[in-house]
Amino acid sequence: MEQLYVLGTGYATATRCYNTCFAIRQDDDFFLVDTGGGNGILRILEDMEIDTARIHDIFITHEHTDTFWGSCG
Repeated sequence: MEQLYVLGTGYATATRCYNTCFAIRQDDDFFLVDTGGGNGILRILEDMEIDTARIHDIFITHEHTDTFWGSCG
């Protein structure tokens, strides 16, 4: 059964909430859509008990920093 994990909602200049991104789980693997606006995604993934080794694909919806920077570096 697939599950949807909403990792954050917000906008490009958000400072107190996380930018829009989500993950879909199927069995033990995850498909991540967007990565938020920085490395805060790592804390959120940890808080939601999503092992980064289980993320098999990442889809970036558009080329703005609110969806892209979290996937760099």
